[in-house]
Amino acid sequence: MKIILVGAGKVGTTVLKYLVEEGHDVTVIDNDHKTLEETINNYDVQGVVGNGASRAIQIEAQAERADMVIATASNDELNILSCLVGKKLGIPYAVARVRNPDYSEQMDFLERELGIDLIVNPELEAAAEILKILRFPSATTIETFSKDRIEIVEMRVRADSVLANKPLKDIRHDLGIKFLICAVERKGEIAIPGGDFIVKPEDKLYVIAEKNDIVQFFKKIGLYKARSRNVMIIGGSKITYYLAKQLLDEKTGVKIIEVDERRAHELSAALPEAAVIVGNGSNQTLLFEEGIEKMDAVVTLTGLDEENIVISLLAEKVKVPKVITKISHFENPDILENIGLETVIAPKSFTAYKILRYIRSLSDADNKVITLYKFFHDKAEAAEFFIEKESKYTGVQLKDLRLKGNTII
Repeated sequence: MKIILVGAGKVGTTVLKYLVEEGHDVTVIDNDHKTLEETINNYDVQGVVGNGASRAIQIEAQAERADMVIATASNDELNILSCLVGKKLGIPYAVARVRNPDYSEQMDFLERELGIDLIVNPELEAAAEILKILRFPSATTIETFSKDRIEIVEMRVRADSVLANKPLKDIRHDLGIKFLICAVERKGEIAIPGGDFIVKPEDKLYVIAEKNDIVQFFKKIGLYKARSRNVMIIGGSKITYYLAKQLLDEKTGVKIIEVDERRAHELSAALPEAAVIVGNGSNQTLLFEEGIEKMDAVVTLTGLDEENIVISLLAEKVKVPKVITKISHFENPDILENIGLETVIAPKSFTAYKILRYIRSLSDADNKVITLYKFFHDKAEAAEFFIEKESKYTGVQLKDLRLKGNTII
């Protein structure tokens, strides 16, 4: 597809990375010459300096040839206007990044009445991912398929685990439940294992099963944790607002620590059932005064990766059952795992996945992609899709399909 991408910030370049990897023809628009030049050099794409909402700039970016405009700038209004201009210039599809909670509550209106085909809110997407983990804290990460009936969860095998040093076929027989270990990461390599594959300590497993069977799986291997009922959130970001709102709706206790007094008052007014504390979340004395060691979960959502990491390490040290760390700039999550932080989220990735899933559904209309989940640093993926039309693959038994290596259905 020919795609115009407006905005070369964190989210924009993450989206761009996936688009280039999948062979799309991308032209990037950004009003910062230096940023644009770096983007062009790093990703070998075309670029236009200027305002993405400008008709003249989009024409210069060859809007008449474009199949889609994706607006990921930091300004919501600019993104919405960029999509409207693109549509007026005849671009068939428009995708906008919109972050403001005021707009998030009227996404259906923006899509229906303004003709924007997809609106993505990175903070709302991140909050939804965190919420899934807090509901089932036994897992490191969770992705759902088949209208939330099927889950794929990530877990690390410890040396004393009942899974260690056993072949998969014996594990399934011993546990007596329906599940599939669909991928294993070991020493930087990933494998799609067969029944004779032997699980080793420190392997990272990706387990897929129905929801109830996932619960039983973790109970039988002794790693089940009840859902988090008391959650401390450090930092008063937009993600904090979305996450706390959903937690409170589920009757979960929420305590927020925010250093900026004005922002703390805003959150307190918007979330009256939450306990909002004005203070520095990296202050250990304050954290212990507020009972960090008694929490079921701690989620670090400040604007600084380093601060989130340090606070999360403290929470791990005092044995908080579930610790979730947000990172924005850190590019090597393996290092965080090695120092004890297993559940790390990067909001920009959730946005990129959602946009990529939408593009794939348009690129292959006969096989509509419903869910797309990338893991192991994007070297592997799980996809759910409908086969809506007859093809050479329909009516064929799975054992007779000629699949690429390291592929499983």
